[in-house]
Parts: sequence; C-alpha cells; structure tokens
Amino acid sequence: MPTLLPTTPAFAFHLFNVMQAHNVLCGLEFKGGQADPLLGIAYQPVKVDRILDSAPEDQTLIVSLGEAEFSFGLKEHQFSYTVSGSQIDICITSETHSAWFNTTGMKRSALDAALDYDLDSDDKIIHMEVTSDDFEDAFQFLTNLIREGRVIKSVRVLGDGNQVLTVGYVSKVSS
Repeated sequence: MPTLLPTTPAFAFHLFNVMQAHNVLCGLEFKGGQADPLLGIAYQPVKVDRILDSAPEDQTLIVSLGEAEFSFGLKEHQFSYTVSGSQIDICITSETHSAWFNTTGMKRSALDAALDYDLDSDDKIIHMEVTSDDFEDAFQFLTNLIREGRVIKSVRVLGDGNQVLTVGYVSKVSS
C-alpha cells in the first residue's frame, strides 16, 4: 500500500463526495487500538454528510456505507489518504480507534476528480444536465458542497436548459 498522506477533513469530505458522485463502492475496516479489525464491511455505496450547523468544535463528518452510518468528530479525528492509479484509501483515526476506507477499482475520470482539489482555489464547476440520468447525483453533490459551507458563485444556463454552476467559499466570491 502506498504511504498515506495527512490531510484536512475538507479534503476527506471531497474524496467521499467523489466516491458518491461516481457511484464507487467502498469497504471499511474499523479497528480499536492495535487489535485486529472489530468490524469489516464489504463494498457498499457511499453517502457522505458533514454537519455544519453546530459550533466548530462539534462539527462532524458522517459517512454511510450501505445501511451503516459512522460519525467522526472533526476535532478529535485525524485524516489521511492515498490516491493510487486505481483506488482511494482514507484512514480516519483517533486515540481509541481507526477506520480504514478503501474503494473498488475506479475509472480514470473519478480518480482525476479526486485529485482535482486546490486548497487555494477551491471552486468546483458542476455541469447539471437536467435530462441526464446523473442529474440526481449532481444535485446531491451540489447539496453536499453547500452543506460544507460553499455558496453558488455563478450559474450559466446553456441553450438546451442545462446548467453550469461555479461553487466556492464566501470569502472567495468575486464581484
């Protein structure tokens, strides 16, 4: 396994969002201390949510795999990741436990989307084709970005009714 790199909760949230948007299946090994895994979950669809309507010290990243839901307080957990040529691995640790998430093989476009993250310019461009089968996924991705604290900075409606949205943080809104 390649070396895990430390990261921010925001980047981990981005990676889970990419998994969700591209319908990538993800597995989990949950460990307590140095013991063998206490819980393992076979590959399941991923859903992610980040609770922001609380005090910053109480913010939580919630990850669902199938019917199982896990919450990780941002203050007491550390996040690390690796993106290889075929999958994403994310490790979320605290003093008492660790959760290891790994994906099934991913398409190149999904891996590129995972690496398309710039801390300095964190605007996301979302193409929403209203007649597409992927519309619901794109809408959920947009909803998750807004829950993360971003705003819609611009919208361009194309001639066929499809929309191109630029979503970013308030402090970086251009006039």
